[in-house]
Amino acid sequence: MSYIDKQALRISELEELNELLREKVKKLESDLWDKEQLRQVYSEKSLNLDSKVRELEARNQKDFVWRGNEISRLNDEVDELKEKLEAANRRSAELGRDCWTYENTVKTLLERAESAESACTEAARILKSGERMALTRAVNILLSVGEDDWSTP
Repeated sequence: MSYIDKQALRISELEELNELLREKVKKLESDLWDKEQLRQVYSEKSLNLDSKVRELEARNQKDFVWRGNEISRLNDEVDELKEKLEAANRRSAELGRDCWTYENTVKTLLERAESAESACTEAARILKSGERMALTRAVNILLSVGEDDWSTP
């Protein structure tokens, strides 16, 4: 092979190499463009995610404050209800004592009424007998029953 042929072969090889390098550069530029696009997309997505995270954190903080206020309000209501329950229990105990007192008063009054009825029956029986002494005795019985039973409340 002559020098010119060698040189032509060499030029041809260099042109092929140059074409390969151009293709490689284009591919690298394309890859670089894709990477840049990806970076930009990631950056936008990251910014959106950061925005969402901040929004969620703010909402969470707001909810946290609301929950705290709600818990405080409910605690106050529970305390109020406990106080009302204690007052109702005290009133129930008072009413129970009053009821017991009234029941005992009614029992005492019924006993006195029975005693008075018994005394009246006895006095009526004696009055029917027509005896003078019996009449005095009947009056005394009625008076004694009235003094004993009705003098104490």
